[in-house]
Amino acid sequence: MWAVNLSDAKDIFSKFGLWEDAFTIITQHLNLYFQREALLNQPNIRCIVLEHVKYIWGLNEEDRKRTSIYKFILSRNLVSRSAVHKAVRELTNEGIIEIQRGKLRSFCLAP
Repeated sequence: MWAVNLSDAKDIFSKFGLWEDAFTIITQHLNLYFQREALLNQPNIRCIVLEHVKYIWGLNEEDRKRTSIYKFILSRNLVSRSAVHKAVRELTNEGIIEIQRGKLRSFCLAP
């Protein structure tokens, strides 16, 4: 990774017409920040788990098949595995999610 000071960046963006590209990069970065904030800023463990499940379900199928919901959630939040397991079990019993060996197999918010 490298950095450029502000005045040099302005000159480069202007000289090569890169303002639109810079805007796109910054917008994508901010979008990732807000997605992460939405995942973490939840009132309880169940909501945290549900938001992470929604995110995992939005991944392409190959990534989703390789993603352990427990590892994914625990690596991003300071919550206990038992609390995550309890929320996952509740969501499974309600028919909202189906998991197999920790991997998300189906997701339906309105069963």
